[in-house]
Amino acid sequence: MNTVELKKNIVVNDIISSKHDNNFNLLRIIAALGVIYGHSFYLFTPDGSYDILAKLFPFTYSGSISVNMFFFISGILVTQSYFNSKSVYKFMTMRFFRIWPGLTLCLLATMFIIGPIFTNLNTKEYLLNMDTYRYLTNLTLLLHSFNNYLPGVFMNGLEKGIVNSSLWTLSYEVFCYVVLLIGLHTVISIKNNRKYAYKIIACLVLLIFLIYPSGYTHYVISVLSEKHIHRFFFFFGFGVIFYLFRNKIPIKLLFLLALASICVILHFTADGSALYKLLFDLTFIYTIIYLAY
Repeated sequence: MNTVELKKNIVVNDIISSKHDNNFNLLRIIAALGVIYGHSFYLFTPDGSYDILAKLFPFTYSGSISVNMFFFISGILVTQSYFNSKSVYKFMTMRFFRIWPGLTLCLLATMFIIGPIFTNLNTKEYLLNMDTYRYLTNLTLLLHSFNNYLPGVFMNGLEKGIVNSSLWTLSYEVFCYVVLLIGLHTVISIKNNRKYAYKIIACLVLLIFLIYPSGYTHYVISVLSEKHIHRFFFFFGFGVIFYLFRNKIPIKLLFLLALASICVILHFTADGSALYKLLFDLTFIYTIIYLAY
């Protein structure tokens, strides 16, 4: 891993450049482990242990922070994929094969391998139950339609009948793809000017930024009156911004320390406030991009 201090005037483009080995894959592995760690406290009977991050930051927890990391990194890399694609068709094809083949395999393995092993029904009852096959409706990835139930599976846990619940965020990931595609392609097609498109997209994300202070637990104002869309598009949108302005956004330890210092001050003086939560997320975003180098 290179250290940012070894080179002056580092910008985001130095991280995502094909010539540089960045740490995005490592960060995504850490995020995946964070999701497992955070969900474990909701799926098993409490034994006195607790989520360390939830203890430090009561408005969030490890699983939520990890998913936010996924969406921010995805915003950067998917936007890069859009501009590197020779056509909208190619971009859509790449997104399709990024999501659906793996999702299909996961659902089938869960239905026909995990399900029969852990169900409290006998194998024949399980396979003849129509609810088993309704699990495949998750392939539609429609918002609010995630089905995490398989007959008799995982019925002894704290949250009974929850099967692979982390898949629910995929529908929001696809939603972000669609918004990105429509937004960038429409603006660029109309003006045929990428610099103009960048400003438009920046304004849209700034709008989300301005209405964000409703916070994690009280989404009084929301673009689509749906807290998950609001939250995920906030992080994905900032990933888009970081890519579009990749030659302008500096990566400096001083900036990170300044943000972190403000966060620490607010943690002890304004804990739970909308301003603190907002600065927490911005510091988190900048930390991710700093560690990616």
